[in-house]
Amino acid sequence: FGGAGAWVVHREELPEKWLADHRTAHGERREILLTDGTRVTLDTNTALDVRFDNRHRCLRLHLGRIHIDTAKDTRPLFVETAQGQAHALGTRFTVQCNERDTSTSVFQGAVELRPAGRNAAPLTITAGQQAHFAHNAVGQVEQAPQSEAPWRNGMLIVTAMRLDIFLAELARYRQGWLVCDPQIADLQVSGSFPLADTDSVLDILAQTLPVTIQRRTRLWAAVRPRS
Repeated sequence: FGGAGAWVVHREELPEKWLADHRTAHGERREILLTDGTRVTLDTNTALDVRFDNRHRCLRLHLGRIHIDTAKDTRPLFVETAQGQAHALGTRFTVQCNERDTSTSVFQGAVELRPAGRNAAPLTITAGQQAHFAHNAVGQVEQAPQSEAPWRNGMLIVTAMRLDIFLAELARYRQGWLVCDPQIADLQVSGSFPLADTDSVLDILAQTLPVTIQRRTRLWAAVRPRS
């Protein structure tokens, strides 16, 4: 019902989310302080388990995104996802996971990425770098965003981002369906956008790009070419 060839964003809820130690709903962000002093900020629609023992500190990220400000401790700290591990080496960093891969951005210190595959080689990235890893390999190392996790302050800051990618990110902060017509998917978006009101962000797009916003219900919106 979104139109032939339309690109659609819709999120399926995982059972792990409702059983996790810490979780956030769509549009919610929350900071938690762990027993060792580590601070973790959970982004929208995130599910996280915490498992500390005498030898290890393990965070199991089932879905979503977290920002970690690691406290000093003799025990190593790991973030586990379905694709592998990110081993913190005295650091501030962000981890985001989805069905395909896990991405990590480092803002201070270093993080060793360890894909879960038996023959996959680990790779260490340092401050100012980011990389994605899947089950069998780590992808190319890239430059991390200059702004440290602006979503923690409720902002989405982008520069020359494709419209379809921008809407995919925006969709994480709203309920329901968000449709992008493929004819306008490669339009470029730049600016700072408040995540607390995604409908206003869509209205801004209609004012600054050759697009129009169609709304069927509160839970369904489409971005189409302007006639």
